[in-house]
Amino acid sequence: MKRTFAALALLACLLLPPGCIRPPNDDEADYFPLTIGSVWEFELLELRITPDSTDTLSRGTVKWEAKAETQLGNGQPAVLLELTEDGFVDTIYYRATDEAVMLHEDPDDDEPLRILSLPLAADLFWYVDEDVRALVVDREERTVRAGRYRNCWKVSWVEDGDLVFNYWYAPNVGLCFGELDEEYQGTRFVERMELVSVNIK
Repeated sequence: MKRTFAALALLACLLLPPGCIRPPNDDEADYFPLTIGSVWEFELLELRITPDSTDTLSRGTVKWEAKAETQLGNGQPAVLLELTEDGFVDTIYYRATDEAVMLHEDPDDDEPLRILSLPLAADLFWYVDEDVRALVVDREERTVRAGRYRNCWKVSWVEDGDLVFNYWYAPNVGLCFGELDEEYQGTRFVERMELVSVNIK
């Protein structure tokens, strides 16, 4: 199944300086805008937590940049997103409509992931792919290293009844935080993705 942190590169089209707090009940906000030249940097972290210790299993950064408007193989418009992690560069393609945001791994990908259904609302659900269902939980305030954002939509991905990931989308910013927190035989395994800086064009 196609799902990674990098698959969730969410961009913004309106300038929102890091740390700026959106006003409450901002129904005009765009939670998945695509603006060429915008750059997001995230920290990726994996932890193992026991009652006695917290161990960092891995730590890294990934940068996302909206590079260009392009077309998919079927002629539909899309935005090419460049992902840079540990010196490795990859590209993916996003197609946004009034009803959804779709992620294509390449221009000829005819089974894209449905990242968001629009407009977002509490209790809205959809299928990301044939295995994973997304559910909009509610709006929450979320503080990350890039700033503090109100009215973030929390979206949970679930597969076969098990939580896959929780994601928070900030108004006019996009993805600001992602987390999976699992417990196995008394040990917690945590994966996090936190927005540390953003430059919106």
